[in-house]
Amino acid sequence: MKSTGVTYILWLLLGTIGAHKFYLNKAGMGILYIALGALGGLFWFFLLGWIFHIPLGMLLIIDLFTIPRQVRNANEKAAGEVAKFEKMVEAKKAGGI
Repeated sequence: MKSTGVTYILWLLLGTIGAHKFYLNKAGMGILYIALGALGGLFWFFLLGWIFHIPLGMLLIIDLFTIPRQVRNANEKAAGEVAKFEKMVEAKKAGGI
Protein backbone atom coordinates (compact mmCIF):
# COMPACT_ATOMS: atom_id res chain seq x y z
CA MET A 1 0.00 0.00 0.00
CA LYS A 2 1.48 3.32 -1.07
CA SER A 3 1.33 6.32 1.24
CA THR A 4 0.42 9.86 0.24
CA GLY A 5 2.71 11.25 2.94
CA VAL A 6 5.72 9.25 1.74
CA THR A 7 4.98 10.30 -1.82
CA TYR A 8 4.92 13.98 -0.86
CA ILE A 9 8.19 13.64 1.06
CA LEU A 10 9.83 12.01 -1.96
CA TRP A 11 8.37 14.72 -4.19
CA LEU A 12 9.76 17.44 -1.93
CA LEU A 13 13.23 16.00 -1.38
CA LEU A 14 13.91 14.06 -4.59
CA GLY A 15 11.22 15.22 -7.00
CA THR A 16 13.63 16.49 -9.64
CA ILE A 17 14.95 12.95 -10.10
CA GLY A 18 11.46 11.46 -10.11
CA ALA A 19 11.77 9.42 -6.91
CA HIS A 20 8.04 9.82 -6.23
CA LYS A 21 7.25 8.42 -9.68
CA PHE A 22 9.44 5.36 -9.11
CA TYR A 23 7.72 4.88 -5.74
CA LEU A 24 4.35 4.84 -7.53
CA ASN A 25 5.64 2.27 -10.05
CA LYS A 26 5.77 4.77 -12.89
CA ALA A 27 9.34 4.13 -14.00
CA GLY A 28 8.85 5.69 -17.43
CA MET A 29 7.84 9.00 -15.90
CA GLY A 30 10.68 8.74 -13.39
CA ILE A 31 13.16 8.34 -16.22
CA LEU A 32 11.62 11.36 -17.96
CA TYR A 33 12.18 13.46 -14.82
CA ILE A 34 15.80 12.31 -14.60
CA ALA A 35 16.37 13.03 -18.29
CA LEU A 36 14.84 16.52 -18.11
CA GLY A 37 16.89 17.36 -15.03
CA ALA A 38 20.13 16.00 -16.48
CA LEU A 39 19.69 17.66 -19.86
CA GLY A 40 18.76 20.92 -18.18
CA GLY A 41 21.90 20.72 -16.06
CA LEU A 42 24.09 19.99 -19.07
CA PHE A 43 22.63 22.77 -21.16
CA TRP A 44 22.93 25.44 -18.46
CA PHE A 45 26.49 25.75 -19.68
CA PHE A 46 25.06 27.05 -22.96
CA LEU A 47 22.37 29.10 -21.16
CA LEU A 48 19.69 26.77 -22.53
CA GLY A 49 18.96 24.72 -19.43
CA TRP A 50 15.62 26.44 -19.00
CA ILE A 51 14.36 24.57 -22.10
CA PHE A 52 14.38 21.39 -20.00
CA HIS A 53 13.88 22.75 -16.50
CA ILE A 54 10.65 24.63 -17.27
CA PRO A 55 8.79 21.46 -18.37
CA LEU A 56 10.25 19.63 -15.36
CA GLY A 57 9.00 22.38 -13.07
CA MET A 58 5.57 22.25 -14.66
CA LEU A 59 5.39 18.49 -14.15
CA LEU A 60 6.39 18.89 -10.51
CA ILE A 61 3.70 21.53 -9.94
CA ILE A 62 1.09 19.27 -11.55
CA ASP A 63 2.24 16.43 -9.28
CA LEU A 64 1.83 18.67 -6.24
CA PHE A 65 -1.93 18.72 -6.83
CA THR A 66 -2.42 15.22 -8.26
CA ILE A 67 -0.38 13.06 -5.86
CA PRO A 68 -3.42 11.92 -3.81
CA ARG A 69 -5.14 10.66 -6.97
CA GLN A 70 -1.93 9.04 -8.23
CA VAL A 71 -1.48 7.19 -4.92
CA ARG A 72 -5.12 6.06 -4.95
CA ASN A 73 -4.72 4.77 -8.53
CA ALA A 74 -1.48 2.93 -7.66
CA ASN A 75 -3.14 1.30 -4.65
CA GLU A 76 -6.19 0.27 -6.67
CA LYS A 77 -3.98 -1.24 -9.36
CA ALA A 78 -1.97 -3.16 -6.75
CA ALA A 79 -5.16 -4.42 -5.09
CA GLY A 80 -6.45 -5.61 -8.46
CA GLU A 81 -3.23 -7.48 -9.12
CA VAL A 82 -3.35 -9.13 -5.69
CA ALA A 83 -6.98 -10.18 -6.23
CA LYS A 84 -6.10 -11.59 -9.63
CA PHE A 85 -3.20 -13.55 -8.14
CA GLU A 86 -5.37 -14.89 -5.30
CA LYS A 87 -7.98 -15.98 -7.82
CA MET A 88 -5.32 -17.80 -9.83
CA VAL A 89 -3.99 -19.57 -6.70
CA GLU A 90 -7.51 -20.62 -5.70
CA ALA A 91 -8.14 -21.96 -9.21
CA LYS A 92 -4.92 -24.00 -9.08
CA LYS A 93 -5.84 -25.39 -5.66
CA ALA A 94 -9.31 -26.36 -6.84
CA GLY A 95 -7.95 -28.01 -9.97
CA GLY A 96 -5.18 -29.85 -8.13
CA ILE A 97 -7.34 -31.43 -5.43
